[in-house]
Amino acid sequence: MMSFLIQAALAASVSVSPTDDLAALTSSLGPGDSVVFTDGVYELENTLTIEALGEEGARIEIFPQEGANPVLKSLNGSTIFRLQNSEYVTVRGLSFIGPDTWEEEGGNGVEIRDSVGIVFEDNLVQNVRGTMLVLGGDGSGYSIRRNLLEFTSNGHGIYAGCGDGSCWLQDSSIENNVVREIIAENWLYGIYLDNGSQANTVTDNVVYNMTGSGIRVESTQFGDANWVERNAVWNGDNNGIEVYGGARVRNNVVFEMGGYGIRSGNPDNDDLADTVITYNTVALTGDYGVRLDDWPGRDGMVFSSNCIANITGRGFYFGIEEEEEDTTSYITKNVISGLVENVDLSLYPGWYAPGSGVADFADVEAWDFYPVTQSPLVGSADADGAAWIPDVDFNGSSRNGNAPTVGAYEWDGEGNPGWVIQEGFKDPEAAVRGPGGLEPGGGCCKSKEDGTEAFLLLPLLAFGLKRRRRSADA
Repeated sequence: MMSFLIQAALAASVSVSPTDDLAALTSSLGPGDSVVFTDGVYELENTLTIEALGEEGARIEIFPQEGANPVLKSLNGSTIFRLQNSEYVTVRGLSFIGPDTWEEEGGNGVEIRDSVGIVFEDNLVQNVRGTMLVLGGDGSGYSIRRNLLEFTSNGHGIYAGCGDGSCWLQDSSIENNVVREIIAENWLYGIYLDNGSQANTVTDNVVYNMTGSGIRVESTQFGDANWVERNAVWNGDNNGIEVYGGARVRNNVVFEMGGYGIRSGNPDNDDLADTVITYNTVALTGDYGVRLDDWPGRDGMVFSSNCIANITGRGFYFGIEEEEEDTTSYITKNVISGLVENVDLSLYPGWYAPGSGVADFADVEAWDFYPVTQSPLVGSADADGAAWIPDVDFNGSSRNGNAPTVGAYEWDGEGNPGWVIQEGFKDPEAAVRGPGGLEPGGGCCKSKEDGTEAFLLLPLLAFGLKRRRRSADA
């Protein structure tokens, strides 16, 4: 206690302005210190890099002055901001904007590397060539929440890990973010946990408008499972959610994806196991609503109580060879509309029932996938504990443990009692807590037809791109 009181007494608050030398002012931060950004555009010739060691009871805080909207803007295409080798630092309420030439050149938006206990919340990252938020090196105890990440021309939304499993993210949460406008020519991801990442939660995020895929979780390398729950993913050219390792994938809503809604398979290092996919709603996908490959003979594989609605298309595919018998997977009580292929029904008696397609939902055109009263989804899910019944549904409402509803929503009377999917934060209150309100859709408009640009001074001082959009009934 005495040590903490001394640290608190010595803690300093530094106020910075656009004309200050930021690198010098942030080079000696200690426990309890704070950096307060005043209003304006901070033009960065190089990456602003911070290394700072706070303590669990005396965090270092980096945030705007009350009423201010500081914008850290890269001028030459470097990564905008890097926090590395740090502990117990909070960064909140700042805007990180790439250069005007972001579509053709530039680095990442924000990088957090080799750190512990970092909170990154209520920030905007916009218009970058590379990945908008990199969680690199070995990280643990991160909270990444209520951020708006939009417009990258050659990167992911959020990426964690190293690819080869030599570093990873663990015991961290990625929650209630909006990730949108990933316009890369190659297939990249909204949120990507690479090999080795383990015991992380990816919850209540809204991911949409992608040339690639939504959420991907790789192998945990036999570490604790990652949790992917209550996310909304739509309007992508590839797959909605990809699962290649130990994970609990529950209560997600995936629709209007060009590829698969949910896909799972065995990664290159051959350690697919402990994968649970239950109580999800998948609708209107270009390929199978769900495709599961390489599941036979694996331990801990569960596919139960999911709703797949592709009534005139492909519903479900199970990758099992003719000579194989799958005696280990637990597959029960799904409701599927659309073509079902490659499943030996004798192995899984009662594993699915036919649905009514979009007629099972309140209003598909309005993106409301709450079940209607007469839907076969209501009360027909697997009530056995082996189905990993969630305590709550997509809305956060309690599940009926005795007769739960199939899919992401628990039916509790006529009409959706919670958040109806829209282009914004899942929690409506979150959209007023960030800089300028953090409402997606701000920025300037660039005309691709005539090459001219019209810049608007908006609360976020954003430099945007005309958004790529697909109609709700595509």
